[in-house]
Amino acid sequence: MKQLNQLLNLQEAIKQAVDPLALIHRVVHEALELILRADGAAVELINDEGYLIYTSAGGLLEPYIGTKLEMGKSLSGLAISQSSILYSHNTQLDPRVDSKLCLQMKILSMICVPLYNKDKPVGALKVSSSLPFALKNEDIEGLTKLANFVSVVISAASDIANATTSLFSSFPLPVCPQEAKSLNTLNEFDSNKSNDITTFVANILSPGSVQNLKKRQRIENILKDNSITMLCQPILNLTTDKIMGVEALARFLKPPKRTPDVWFKEAHSVGLGEQLELLAVSMALELLDELPPHLSLALNVGPETVTTTEFLELIRNSPSNRIIVELTEHVEIHDYTNVKQSLIKLREIGVRLAIDDTGAGFASLAHILELNPELIKLDKDLTKGIDKDPIRRSLASSLVAFASESGSNIIAEGIETIEELKALQDLGIDFGQGFYLSHPVPLENIINQN
Repeated sequence: MKQLNQLLNLQEAIKQAVDPLALIHRVVHEALELILRADGAAVELINDEGYLIYTSAGGLLEPYIGTKLEMGKSLSGLAISQSSILYSHNTQLDPRVDSKLCLQMKILSMICVPLYNKDKPVGALKVSSSLPFALKNEDIEGLTKLANFVSVVISAASDIANATTSLFSSFPLPVCPQEAKSLNTLNEFDSNKSNDITTFVANILSPGSVQNLKKRQRIENILKDNSITMLCQPILNLTTDKIMGVEALARFLKPPKRTPDVWFKEAHSVGLGEQLELLAVSMALELLDELPPHLSLALNVGPETVTTTEFLELIRNSPSNRIIVELTEHVEIHDYTNVKQSLIKLREIGVRLAIDDTGAGFASLAHILELNPELIKLDKDLTKGIDKDPIRRSLASSLVAFASESGSNIIAEGIETIEELKALQDLGIDFGQGFYLSHPVPLENIINQN
């Protein structure tokens, strides 16, 4: 069943990649990008009755998708019959067009390019403007040069779509996963041959689809089986040497063996990042029942997950005053409004915010300025060798001063030597974590030591 679903998913990806309508939509979009003076574009295809149909449209013509034109009463039809590119500088004075319809559609000037498939007319590409005399000679020249190319790519997409449909129809596969449930065995079709052929076609027509499908299946398997275990790394008070909390860190149980950040990056690349983060959060929150009540639990989440209802509900159903949300940077934040609104709700129930990886780039500094965190985590690259590097110490010192003035506390990550620890203590850093203090370990190890 798994292999069958893979084949069906790959075939669907191929069909989308060679979908003629999708390509026609791209032609329309790019026509508007190319002809800057145009504010409308459409591809009109000839139907079985001999009419021109607005099959795809953009800009001011988008509302008119499906509009039917008579070949003999339109400039597009005339361009097709004359096998030449025609233009109208003012449709209200042009006897070749339906002036009332053009006025209704806000077409006061236009260029019509006939499209062919192996010398057979199939339709026309139209670009238009809501102003008379808006389209210039260079626009006409540009579309003239592209006429053959547009015709070829549209007809080629149609031919490829027909060829792939014919190829896949030779496989006795079920048409959908639901129908596949009736199969008792994959031996009812030549699965290996089908997979090889489908993969070959996918790699040519939809580069990356095979790899993306494999990525998605890996993440889906993790989500299905909850194949994550949680380790905890203590966060110590560098003055008292007491544990103030732990950071919950996900570890993945399925192959391939790789670091958690690679798993989460892959999940985001196939649209499953939020689901994977929410799974890790839910498993981390289960640790609160065993974690001593005076210790906090830090959770790593991206800004897109923080704004979800599912995340808020998970936190609300937990002792939220013990939770630290560490904001990580899986995607760039373009608008802080939603994140701020979500943080207001979280802070109302006692959650504290930590900004992760501070010092690693501008993103974390922007987060600090916009979100006013309770905790600022120094990136491990800033901590590494801080005892020997005056520039690192100067930057860390500036952040300590900033934190003091803003009411935040500093947590130094990645402490790996006693020299680094002493340098951070001399700078007045409040808290720290790292391999010198403790590796990530199962929670029971921390409880037994505490």
